[in-house]
Amino acid sequence: LFSALGYIYFWFIGALLIANILKHGAITLNVTNTQISNMQVCLSLGIGLGSLGAGYWSRGKIEIGLAPIGLLGMAVFSACLALPASDYSSALWLLAGLGFFGGVLDVPLAAAIQHRSPTQAKGGILATVNMLTFAGMLAAGGAFWLLGASGLGSRSMFLIAAILSFAMMLFLCIAMPMFLVRMVLSTCAALFYR
Repeated sequence: LFSALGYIYFWFIGALLIANILKHGAITLNVTNTQISNMQVCLSLGIGLGSLGAGYWSRGKIEIGLAPIGLLGMAVFSACLALPASDYSSALWLLAGLGFFGGVLDVPLAAAIQHRSPTQAKGGILATVNMLTFAGMLAAGGAFWLLGASGLGSRSMFLIAAILSFAMMLFLCIAMPMFLVRMVLSTCAALFYR
């Protein structure tokens, strides 16, 4: 259940951030459409590299402890994007970092959902999670519209994404302490044992 919730959150925040990147590039940074596309490419490349990194750090098993690390990284990079000092060049790097930690979040959650689902119900569970994922993406569109209508700029939306990511990390670690234990153990194993 908590893996599915984290997975749905990943797609919710991803949809919110994709919409916000368009606004951030066009209005806040005042860059061209090509440069906005470059911003989206950096985010996508980051997700791909983060997914590869999660696979490598998992060492052939499902390492759910990477999920809080991914959420914490997403919170940090989203908060950095909210800073007034971030310009186009720094935004490219920050978006790549945000995407990287998004990939670190996504892979273990998707693997856990697939692995832990009972064989006879796996198709139904995956279909339900997929439906809820799209509902989350739809909710992100509504949230983006409401936040924009209330006058919030793109930097404020990055800050909200940072707060939401940090809150989700705390929620998962409190509701399921195994996330926190596995995070600490996987970090120690990666640092001290090769």
